[in-house]
Amino acid sequence: MNSYGVIESYKPISELDVKAEELKNLGYTTLTADYSKDEIEAIRNAALDTEEVYKNRYGNHRLNEIGEANSFRAPGLINPLLWKPASHPLLQELLTKMITGRHYLNQQNLVINPPKSVNYSQLRFHRDLPYQHYVSSRPLAINALYAVDDFTIENGATYVIPASHKSEIFPSENFIRNSQIQIPVKAGTFLILDCMLYHAAASNQTISPRIGLNHVYSTPMLRPQIEWAKVYSENPECFPSNSHDLLGLDFTPPTSVDEFLKNQKNK
Repeated sequence: MNSYGVIESYKPISELDVKAEELKNLGYTTLTADYSKDEIEAIRNAALDTEEVYKNRYGNHRLNEIGEANSFRAPGLINPLLWKPASHPLLQELLTKMITGRHYLNQQNLVINPPKSVNYSQLRFHRDLPYQHYVSSRPLAINALYAVDDFTIENGATYVIPASHKSEIFPSENFIRNSQIQIPVKAGTFLILDCMLYHAAASNQTISPRIGLNHVYSTPMLRPQIEWAKVYSENPECFPSNSHDLLGLDFTPPTSVDEFLKNQKNK
């Protein structure tokens, strides 16, 4: 590419470097998981089974009352197959390029954009670190939304406001209208966002639900949505074999001075 007056430039070595550059500058990129058709279908079936079990366990009426009808927290605890995308090697390698130091899975949610959606909470622009109005030079958290289904224009593919992770305040309606981009992706693809990027689902105009599996990875300074260490101590069989690193089980704050001092000795 021709340029003038340039002293320094970014020189990607790998395809992941290209993705990292997009994520840093635009706030979003995509990454194909390269799962087979059978693997993609197995994850979809696991998601559908998990939705049914979750609603039976926690009560569909109750979930509707508290605004949780289309979000299913920590679905991997119900069906272990749903931990698979969370551990994807290329995704983990990209996260290592983006988040300084160690990172862990802060939260995992199964998200379903219902048919003919009009009141779906994710239709409103938001950050995945909500209520925060600041910027950081490096990401504190990265969102990896795995497309269980194809995300299409018709079924509510995600809108993003490019580079909005670099601005402290929410942009004007005029800016949003002129800047927003909708990103269709195929099933088996991650849509990856800086968690400070403003984004929203579009209305699903089809007769079928659109399913995604959302992951938020963060630095250890951010508390997890669910206290993984406590759940693990009670139900270790619900977790994958790499839970210690994936879920940051050693990031749990010490409960006493004695425990703190012991942890320091073991570092």
